[in-house]
Amino acid sequence: MKRLLVLLALLLASPATAGTDPDLEPICKGRKPCRITGSHPAGEGLRVVELALHDRSGQSWKEPDPNCAPYEYWLVDRRKAAPVRQLLVHLCNDGYGARGMGEDHIEVAEGRFSLTQTGGSAWMWSRSASVQLAPLRVTSEGSSGWWTLGSNTEDQTWSHADFKGGVRWSAPDCGHEQDKLAPDRFAYGSIPLVEMDAAFRQSGWKSARLGSCSLAADSEGKNGFVTFGKPVGKADASFRAVFVSERELLVEVEDDRLVAGARSWIVGDHLEVWLGDPKGYMDHCLEAGKAWQWGVDLLDGKVHTAFGDPSQLLAVEREAVGSEAVRFKITFPKAFPSPAASGVAVVYSDSDDGKRQERLIASSRVAFGQAASLGRLRAIPKSEAICRVAGGRLQAHSTRRFTPDKPVLDW
Repeated sequence: MKRLLVLLALLLASPATAGTDPDLEPICKGRKPCRITGSHPAGEGLRVVELALHDRSGQSWKEPDPNCAPYEYWLVDRRKAAPVRQLLVHLCNDGYGARGMGEDHIEVAEGRFSLTQTGGSAWMWSRSASVQLAPLRVTSEGSSGWWTLGSNTEDQTWSHADFKGGVRWSAPDCGHEQDKLAPDRFAYGSIPLVEMDAAFRQSGWKSARLGSCSLAADSEGKNGFVTFGKPVGKADASFRAVFVSERELLVEVEDDRLVAGARSWIVGDHLEVWLGDPKGYMDHCLEAGKAWQWGVDLLDGKVHTAFGDPSQLLAVEREAVGSEAVRFKITFPKAFPSPAASGVAVVYSDSDDGKRQERLIASSRVAFGQAASLGRLRAIPKSEAICRVAGGRLQAHSTRRFTPDKPVLDW
């Protein structure tokens, strides 16, 4: 059954008609039916107006699906003499899937508009977003999916404000499809993929610290994952990682004690880079996939082949950053699948004595040799954000621009 559920954090204003509301007359002009079905205060000088683009008999304005009753939500900003009107979202709930039980949940609060949609059939889904109304920007997005006939689940988050997010998901191994699994059997932080220009990729990276435009992982485990050893203070060791093209990865490691002279690269300070077959919750069950591992010495950048016996080495350039940090540019060989379409993980192996691995800090909850435990990249389109050097660091900057009659949430 289709239904529209509106949750309000503030009191509703009395509904009006377009003809009695000068703020909405330009919006409804030339569109019929068009009527106001809600007007919700959203802070000083701000309100969100709900428009029904259908009449009570179900006839719609320019909507091809007769079973779909269109609504729009508009921001009206009267803080200046001339009101500003911005379309937030256009909705037309046709059931959102074979079950016909799709829902739209709207919440209006002080300076904020939020939307959550659910739908699907055997494979159910949900997606959500939060919009800051003044100044206007999308602050966060998320999605969930689950299979009603099994234990397959996924939850994704992304904060545009913090430029970070991650995924937790679960699917059974083949032959164990009925197993009850934790919803976070696998988990990873999303490594951003941002397209940087050739000058930065060739040499500019050598003089720029990695800042907000990168995934962060540390020894405390609140950022990233500690997959071996005990978490300690984040000042002990940390790294940042970002892809600046589909095959070029920048990693910057900070460690309060860089150890030289280890008897083997395995027990010395080093990076581990993983590449593998892509896996996800929509695989009904998980077959063992291919995975390859390389090791990179922190102190000299020497590359070692490891799990999966990769046939080619990574190309590695190294740049020292003071006495306690090292930055690498790592290029994946073309003989291997593109990291942009594969499972990927970065791991820092910290050794404080050169005799043993003390702790593994990772971008995902890596299980040795398991392709499903690797993470995925998050490609950032230039229309959403770009990364540029500011204050000596590679920082993320929002590039989203809004047109009044184009929805902020273009779903």
